[in-house]
Amino acid sequence: MGPMFASLIFLLFDLNATSYEIDILPDLLGWVLLLIATVKLSGYIRNARYLKLTEAAMLVFSVFYEVRAFFGETAGDIISYSYSLLKLVCLTFALYCFTSLAERMKEKAYYNAAKKCWLALLALEVLYLLLAAFIIPILPESAGLSITQVIVITLLFVQVLFLIFLRKAQKSVDLK
Repeated sequence: MGPMFASLIFLLFDLNATSYEIDILPDLLGWVLLLIATVKLSGYIRNARYLKLTEAAMLVFSVFYEVRAFFGETAGDIISYSYSLLKLVCLTFALYCFTSLAERMKEKAYYNAAKKCWLALLALEVLYLLLAAFIIPILPESAGLSITQVIVITLLFVQVLFLIFLRKAQKSVDLK
């Protein structure tokens, strides 16, 4: 269960070392860790075969995306938005596949809280992608920056809550 939690840290948080978008927590490592978790737990999760294929495809796509981000500007282009949306879809599928572990949980309250946080996170991410693609570019720069800051801070808060609840839920899983 450790690799799954670590993978979500890499996949949910984008920390850039410079303005050139050198990601300290690259998605590539997140997809590798999630693939390791899927392989280790494939006997306990549903659709493991399809999930492994999805994660492998995202691993390849993330290599392309990370190299492109390192050598050029990706902010605001269609590949950046597509990658972010595809990452959300694939993470949602992965979390769905891992829900079969909920049957092995002693306490489901944290799992239910994590599920609600994930739904809120999805809604905020999709809202942000839509705003960043269509609305923010036509607003004055200060208004666009303010909206972006509010959404990013809210996303960060919800991501942290999600990870806290998920970690507590993982601790109650009995794989014996």
